[in-house]
Amino acid sequence: MKKLKEKIILFLECFFTWKVKKDKKNKPEEAYIYFCLSFGYGKDHSDSNNQALALVLKKYYLQRKAIIITQKEIANYLSDVIINFTISKHRKESKYLDTFEVCQQCFDYCQDINLKEILIFAHPNHLWRIKKTMEKLGAKISIADTSSCPYNKKSKQIWTRNKFFFIIRELFVRLYYLFSGKI
Repeated sequence: MKKLKEKIILFLECFFTWKVKKDKKNKPEEAYIYFCLSFGYGKDHSDSNNQALALVLKKYYLQRKAIIITQKEIANYLSDVIINFTISKHRKESKYLDTFEVCQQCFDYCQDINLKEILIFAHPNHLWRIKKTMEKLGAKISIADTSSCPYNKKSKQIWTRNKFFFIIRELFVRLYYLFSGKI
């Protein structure tokens, strides 16, 4: 009965939860890992959204050094910061590098070095799915303030160009993640 209730709540959250509240019990200042996911990629290096995420991550890093795990689109903007692990492709040849795979690679890396407290940096509307994915994998997470991250009107991925496109696609992806057991 408890599992069914949790699934129903998660199902409803897929439709109605768009802002991730800061978890009071997890403290960002205790994170040993900074994990930053990209949000699309731009044409001709016009990646305003990923650049904004990189700037937020760098701000945190300058206040407190930590291990950095990020996607290559973010790493492109962090040339003066030590990046410990860059995720650039799916582990299975020619498969799309989706959020679940990025989270899985991060989690596996953290397991290998025996660290679990992860501070997540991602586009605000993408955070909920990342949070749920990482929790499902078993990670202890906190959420960084990335509210300054915009959409990129020049993104090659149409769903990361504006909120309308993203929300429509995200609803279907969330449901897919829910019914496939990824969240």
